[in-house]
Amino acid sequence: MKRLLFVLMAMVFAIQGWGQTPTTVTIGSGTDTSFYVPLYGYYEYSYSQQIYNQTEINAKGQITKIRLYYSSGSYTNTTNWTVYLGHTTKTSFSSTSDWVPVSTLTQVFSGTVTYPATGNWLEITLSTPFSYNNVDNLILAVDENEAGDCGSSSQPLWGTFTGSPTYRGLYKYQDGTNIDP
Repeated sequence: MKRLLFVLMAMVFAIQGWGQTPTTVTIGSGTDTSFYVPLYGYYEYSYSQQIYNQTEINAKGQITKIRLYYSSGSYTNTTNWTVYLGHTTKTSFSSTSDWVPVSTLTQVFSGTVTYPATGNWLEITLSTPFSYNNVDNLILAVDENEAGDCGSSSQPLWGTFTGSPTYRGLYKYQDGTNIDP
């Protein structure tokens, strides 16, 4: 388990305010890449959490879809996801054990994700929309549950963006036993 130096996924939230048309909020530029979040395909199982600041989202409403930039690599054995969202006052993780308890998060998706062609957005329509309050920061947690790995040279590479060097992403991974968040 490592602390990841400011890896924030290039992510788009489809937010629908109460009584308003949906708004798409893009966080990040997607110009840098990471193997570690939202999942690390070199190992059988992985779990990650990322913090998105309220100032990056700046929209209140229902989050109904998330999009993650899939840069390249094989997605063999990495399609069974459980996704959680939650509010937090944390702006960063203070250590490698400073996880937001999964019991405080809302499970918004569980199932098979469909990867796009490389260089495109992986879209997940949430089975449970999340009411984002536009006051707190947002936690995105991804639990990848499929046995097997992608191999050392072909794991998925995800778009991230650079920014101030704070610890806004945590991840853990292992072989053999599925991670219980």
